[in-house]
Amino acid sequence: MLSSKFTKGKMPSRLVRGFRRPLLDSYDAYIGSVDKEAICDLNGVEIARFKRAEKNEDTFGNETETRIYHSATYGDIKIIGNSLILNDAEIGYVGRRGARFAILIISLIALLALFLSLVYIAIDVPRRNHIDIIFTGENQTSMVKDKLDLFNSDIKPGSKGKYQFSIGNKEKKPVTYQFKLEEDFDKEKIETFPILYRLVSSLDTNESNVEWVTGSELVLDNCIIKSKEEQQFSLEWKWPFEGNNITDTLIGIDEAKYSVSLKITAKYYKES
Repeated sequence: MLSSKFTKGKMPSRLVRGFRRPLLDSYDAYIGSVDKEAICDLNGVEIARFKRAEKNEDTFGNETETRIYHSATYGDIKIIGNSLILNDAEIGYVGRRGARFAILIISLIALLALFLSLVYIAIDVPRRNHIDIIFTGENQTSMVKDKLDLFNSDIKPGSKGKYQFSIGNKEKKPVTYQFKLEEDFDKEKIETFPILYRLVSSLDTNESNVEWVTGSELVLDNCIIKSKEEQQFSLEWKWPFEGNNITDTLIGIDEAKYSVSLKITAKYYKES
């Protein structure tokens, strides 16, 4: 995931960093890269030059180093340890060069654990994610499809959980968007999944009035979000005990094959 925090030109499809270490914001989105000499944007274009290093002590008496980079646009950008500081506020952190490889290894280990496990007790731990609506070039519409990390482990009838996420508008104009869930299970073709969902937004005043529906029925239309704003959502899911026993067995045995994606389609809002 990319963020235009430091990038004023055309947004690339991926971070261009060479041998520099990646810079990420608080939502784990790439915003640039850094080495000993400079900070660069997503395109690898230099935006700040190394100015000086300062030695300090933390509250425990340990020596820390502050590296200061000067930018004509942003002023002084500081890196203290792995923290990225702008205007005395922490806006992100410095990632590792091999972060993507490490994430791949961890993902493979987690997937292997799912296949080897027979029975798990579902733990309801809210997950958080952030999705930015960004229009590229002269496009008047934007489409984002994001695979959701909904489930902690193998799921079974009676388990439930919650996934919290936000949608932000990075554009200079208000946009209107819609989104829906797309379910996939590639082991067997199943028309009706046994899992129910309900979506609660920060605008809902009475959560109890929000109905539980199937994934295919969960569609949100004609949502308007102003420029530079974001909206918060909580996607709750549950697997009722009552249902189709064959369907329950298929998904319960091979949950790793079951995935849920959030598809967002947006366009610039035009007042009628």
